[in-house]
Amino acid sequence: MFAIKFKIDQMKTINFLFILCLPIALFSQWTFKTVNNGFDKPYKIAYTAIANDARLKLEPVEVEVPLPKKYVIENGMHVIESSSDQYLSAGISIDFNSGYIRSQKMFYSKELIVIAGQATLDTNGYSKAYLLIYDGEQKLFCDQNDVKFGLPATIPKIDIRKESQVDSLISIAKLLYTKNKDLPQLYERKIEVSFYLSGGYHCDDEIPVDISFLVGGKFKQYNLTGSTSSDNTTVFFSDDLNISEMKADFLNATSVKLRFNESHCQTDYYEFKMSGSTAALNFVSKP
Repeated sequence: MFAIKFKIDQMKTINFLFILCLPIALFSQWTFKTVNNGFDKPYKIAYTAIANDARLKLEPVEVEVPLPKKYVIENGMHVIESSSDQYLSAGISIDFNSGYIRSQKMFYSKELIVIAGQATLDTNGYSKAYLLIYDGEQKLFCDQNDVKFGLPATIPKIDIRKESQVDSLISIAKLLYTKNKDLPQLYERKIEVSFYLSGGYHCDDEIPVDISFLVGGKFKQYNLTGSTSSDNTTVFFSDDLNISEMKADFLNATSVKLRFNESHCQTDYYEFKMSGSTAALNFVSKP
């Protein structure tokens, strides 16, 4: 009887040691692999175990990112393409006594502009800076306070009251505009890692989501708006986890909790273990 008990205890010990010797990846909550179905291009995927009928997933997406255009620059002039981040307003004429600019025009979206000169006017006891610009059609004047981007220090200083100086700069700006207007847009390919929850049913197109990573015994919380897929079964948190503010906590967390605050469906809760998250992100991030 003693011998039988000894053998049973011995087998338990051997099994325990065997389990300890198995690769850690086997017990990792994050699983990652390359999928090859024999028809489509093989792709990488990483995912957690199922919780509440859903999984967290990481998937690499190859995107083309526009590179900054290298504009031809001459005579200290500045060439930009207006956008929602780089925009300004300008007018066709300026009152030199009041500083008032007439016929304001806004430049917001992909319009090429040459900043030809910079001037200072003393109006109503105040000194204000103005820009002379060319938009491909006409000369315009802009209050420098209305410019929503940084300006170089090399812009030519002029007296905009002197018409000959203004016309001379505009003639140069026209040539510069012509050299840059058809500059091709170049792109680079890069991998972005999409971070999302797959599974369940979600009513709203956009859902306020609370995400809490347990890091070092403390919860690190993030509040974001998730975008729902067309079939309402997937909610996207980040287009690229590698540049997200969540990345460090994603890598270091032992677990994560999620709360989906639906407007007219019930609030959904999820919890996942985060073992293996670093290996999973590294795997899907590599080409």
